[in-house]
Amino acid sequence: STSGPAVDSAGSVNVSCNQPAAYQIRLDAGLHSGGQFIARNMSRVQGLETMQYNLYRDASRTLIWGDGTGGSSIVTGNNPGVSQSIPLYGRIYAGQNLHTGEYADVVTVTVDW
Repeated sequence: STSGPAVDSAGSVNVSCNQPAAYQIRLDAGLHSGGQFIARNMSRVQGLETMQYNLYRDASRTLIWGDGTGGSSIVTGNNPGVSQSIPLYGRIYAGQNLHTGEYADVVTVTVDW
């Protein structure tokens, strides 16, 4: 249960190109969210429940990382021709009364050069 405060985490998306290039990074809404970015959903692996979460571009978790639609935004940048690590911030929303178990989602990352 996450009936208490929200649970935050951080990770990264790594991009690499062997020559300098501008890029755009898009994330889809995930497998269980019905195309909505307002709240992505993870589905319980051994059940029917869903857990609401989201992925963000910023540490303050105000800019939803998506495909530029539905209130989301994309990440743009210039790769200098080496591997780069782009920060990704996650949050499981507070106030959810959930069954114990493993929850999962599949989010597709698209990099346009």
